[in-house]
Amino acid sequence: MRNKTDKLLIAVLCCFFVIIVLTAIQKRADGNTNIKYEVAQQENIFKTVNTQGVIIKSEEYLQFGGTGTIVPLVSDGEKIAGAQAYAKVFIGEAEADRYIAMLAIEDEIDYYLGMSNASGSGAANLDSINRQIHNDIYELLDTVYSNDLSKLQENIRSLRTSITMKQFMVGEEVNCDAKLLELQNRRDSMMFNLGQTLSTPGNTGGYYVANCDGYEYLDEHFDTCVGMNVEDIDKLLESEPQDVSMGICGKLITDMACYFVCNVPTESLAEMKQYTYDAYAGKYYPATYEIVFPYSTAGTVTASVQSMVNAPDGRTAVVFKITTMNAGVANLRFETAQIRVKEYKNAFKIRKTAIRVTYEKDKDGNTKRIDWIWTATGSMEYPKQKRVQIEYYDGEYVVVTNPNNLRSYIRPYEKVIYEGTVDDVYDIFNTTAAEKPN
Repeated sequence: MRNKTDKLLIAVLCCFFVIIVLTAIQKRADGNTNIKYEVAQQENIFKTVNTQGVIIKSEEYLQFGGTGTIVPLVSDGEKIAGAQAYAKVFIGEAEADRYIAMLAIEDEIDYYLGMSNASGSGAANLDSINRQIHNDIYELLDTVYSNDLSKLQENIRSLRTSITMKQFMVGEEVNCDAKLLELQNRRDSMMFNLGQTLSTPGNTGGYYVANCDGYEYLDEHFDTCVGMNVEDIDKLLESEPQDVSMGICGKLITDMACYFVCNVPTESLAEMKQYTYDAYAGKYYPATYEIVFPYSTAGTVTASVQSMVNAPDGRTAVVFKITTMNAGVANLRFETAQIRVKEYKNAFKIRKTAIRVTYEKDKDGNTKRIDWIWTATGSMEYPKQKRVQIEYYDGEYVVVTNPNNLRSYIRPYEKVIYEGTVDDVYDIFNTTAAEKPN
């Protein structure tokens, strides 16, 4: 009997011991503050060169020779031709506000007229309306995330129209006639002045911008900026605005193209070329790159390299030509920019401290550097050693790839350990701290 009791006691103690060990392992993994990790996210990563620069445009003031409150009739960046109305002038802000309110009511009237006509057509079905709502939501989110807000109102209007159409389809009551009558009565009861209409001269055309920043005089460099050196661009970056007179009512950008001029460290341009060769045509063409203006609604634009001039101080003057015109581009001037010089597809951005190094000898006796990381799996009881191919260092981070999609290399959603001692991560290999190679 005693033997059975002893055996039972031993079995119970063993169970408690196993539970304690497993609990300790889990706590070591989840509660050990010495171990930190981030989940590896695979994405297309751009190597960028960050800089500050100036936009040079061909522009001229629009003048009306008086004073008052200006109400634009066209959007910034919109092309207007000769003798086209672009703004109205009112003697005071109150009259201008009433006119703007009247325009908003007219816009609502047009909207409900369109809805009233569409409601009786029966052309659409519920599935197509649902798909349209889905597309409208996607385009609205895309507009917001791309930072290009020039189409925002158009996206909102399209989504609103689709939702109203669905209300018609499912039998919800949307009394367009009553709404139209209400809006028309509000419009007819308003007392407003039509103001003075401003039009461009008959022989003038370009892209309208309502506000002037005082740097319009920089257009004197429009025809000569290609080939600028570092000192020229330094002077431009120190430019001061001029006063804009009361008689100015906006400006015209007279050429769709504009230039972005900037100075960058020469060493950062190793992957950037001025020309690309077209083998089919047998010609060289200016190389094109994407430029991101993160603090502007212009978003991302494509630009071609027009000139690159090196300086003895380790900087290079670069002049880009942009041939896109919209509201965001029309309002660019002194900008922070990110020049995308190279794209790494399906790459990972991990902390530099996650990289570990092993040195091995190949069959010829040459020493070979092996870059790798620890990845945590499950309860982190058994961390795995994964290889990485380092593409470039970016501050405290490093961009790495799995060049042939091998299982022995880093893979998406793995927990990459970036902080912890050798003992913390069960480091049984002969490793050294990661260092940036010379």
